[in-house]
Order: sequence, then C-alpha cells, then structure tokens
Amino acid sequence: MHQLKIYILLSMPVICTIYPSCTKLLLIEDTPANNFSVFWETMDTRYCNFEEHALDWDSIFNLYWDSAQKAHSNEELIPIFDSIIQSVADYHLSIHTPNISIYKPLPVTYDYPLIYATNITGRNFFADSLILYSPNILAGQLQKSADGDIQAENQNYGYIHIHSFANTDDITCYKSTLQAIQTKSVKGIIVDLRGNNGGQLVCVEAFVSNFYSGKRILYQTCSRESKDNRTKMTPFQDYSQSGENTIPDDLPIIIIINAEVYSAANICAYILATFPNSMIIGSSSSSGGGTSSIEQFLPNGWVMSCPMDMKCYVNGLSCELPLEPDYLIEANNLISGNIQWNSCVETAIELIDSLNE
Repeated sequence: MHQLKIYILLSMPVICTIYPSCTKLLLIEDTPANNFSVFWETMDTRYCNFEEHALDWDSIFNLYWDSAQKAHSNEELIPIFDSIIQSVADYHLSIHTPNISIYKPLPVTYDYPLIYATNITGRNFFADSLILYSPNILAGQLQKSADGDIQAENQNYGYIHIHSFANTDDITCYKSTLQAIQTKSVKGIIVDLRGNNGGQLVCVEAFVSNFYSGKRILYQTCSRESKDNRTKMTPFQDYSQSGENTIPDDLPIIIIINAEVYSAANICAYILATFPNSMIIGSSSSSGGGTSSIEQFLPNGWVMSCPMDMKCYVNGLSCELPLEPDYLIEANNLISGNIQWNSCVETAIELIDSLNE
C-alpha cells in the first residue's frame, strides 16, 4: 500500500476534511496532487468491492500518480478521474464538480415497456385494463389470444412492471396491486424489472415480502474488517423478514431483467431468484449491490460518492455482480421496444404454462 504525503500549507487555500474515522482533522492544500491523493486513499481504506471488480488499486496509483502530480489545474484531473472511473466499472462511483459529474453510465436499452412517457392505448400488447397504479407501477392480467398476440383480458397471467424502487410511497401499492392480480386466479406472475435502476432497499424488502409466508432470510451483509485489508470482510449478518403471503408460494414467478436492472433492483432480482417456482429470463443485469455509500469532499470542494464499508449477498452470491438469466433472451435496442417486449412476455407465458403442467 502506498504511503501518501499530503502537505499542509496554511498560507495557501485549504479545505477541512473530516475523515470517516472522526479521529483527525486535516487541513489539506487544494492542489491536483492532493485531490488525487484524497480520492485514492478514501477508496483504498473504505471501498468494499475490490474483489468483485478484480481491481488492482496499486496499479491505478502507479498509472495515474505522475499525471496527477504534473497537472497544473483541477480541470486537468477530470480526464484522469474519468479514465479511472470507467475502468473501475462500478456504477455507484462518481465525482461531482460544480460543472460536470464524472461517472460510468448504465447501458441503455429500449426493450421494456415505455409506458411512462407514451400513450399505451391502441398497442396490441397494452390495453386499458392494464393499470398504472403509480408513476412506477404498471400491472394487470394478460391472455394469449388466438393469433398469438398478447392481449389484456383480466385473466390467466399476472403482470407487474416496477419502474423504480426509489419512492417509499409505492410500498402500500405493492400489496394492493398484487392482491388485485391474485383475485383473478392467474396461472403465474410476471415480474418485469427491466429499466429499473434501483432505489431504496426498504422498497425491495416490502415488494418481495408479498411472495412468501413465514420468516425468511432475504439477504446477508458484510463489511470491511479493516482499512488495511481491501478484501477481508466480516462474517455475514443475516437480514430476515416475515412474508405477507399475498402470492401463494406455489405460484410460478417469472422475473424479466435486462442491463438496466441495477443496484436495489439487482438485489430484488437476486432475492426473487431464490423463491420456489421462480425463473429469471431476459439479458444479464448490471452490477451494483452496495448497501452503503458515502460522500467525501476533496480539497477543491468536489464531491466523490462511492459504496463504502458494507455490501450485500444473497445465498452467498455478491449482488455487486451481474445476475445471469436462467433463460437468455438477447436485448435489442429498437427505440419502440415493441418486438423485445413481446418476445420476453411471450416467453414468460410459455414458461408459466410449462410450470403448470
């Protein structure tokens, strides 16, 4: 591990940085080298996903330190930080300046229902009986018609699309929405998470609780054991929660994912994949299973944000990693999303039929 020298020059512009341990207060000169040093050391002592991303942090230092030392202004740090963040490939890692934000953008696909910005009436795979329960929840029942198209007919197959887990106001809608679907004696439930970039873990906990009864371990968390060891983690701590049993345990659940499923939504997919009669279809999710993030000021006032200390596992698998589907359906990037939406939903219906045989 590199020992960084941060020079304290009280006659120069400085910023007070309180380190997470709260054991020392440093007055750090605002120079490109010091800004790089604070960024690198914060990651070195707090970041928890080195192993998942196979990240050689010392090599990052060796590769960029000379350039940071030679930089004449903070603006010259922007391409350095951008190159590092793109190579780390952790979508939760970012640096925010007064003018721009430096981050790795999520993949963008158009293979999920774009009902949140378009009129759903008149499309053969949507109909008025599909209900927008909130800005983030679309639900209803689907039936396969004689010509093979998907029509909404309030029977046979339950469908729910969760666009985001960001709003805790949706928590009360999850149960009522699934109850409305279940009253139609559906053969199975299609949980569509495509396009869901995450949100709050409490929303995920509330949503998945509708699919089981009794008390169940949903996930485990662990933390960095020390600042000096980047990969040694504490023993798992179980998180348990009682289920609502809104959907019977024996009802088939098909979960559709894609590359835009990320963060809390990725954790949701991991949890649902452990339930009986569940199957994951679609394309691989993105990573992002961090449960704790911090914001650290750099000496120049820029803010770095990244997952720190704690991470989440389901059945011993790190949710920081992409979830691979049981049944792969390659995503396409058609702007309408019509063809891919039909393909995934039709496959889900076929799988529900097979699980009911």
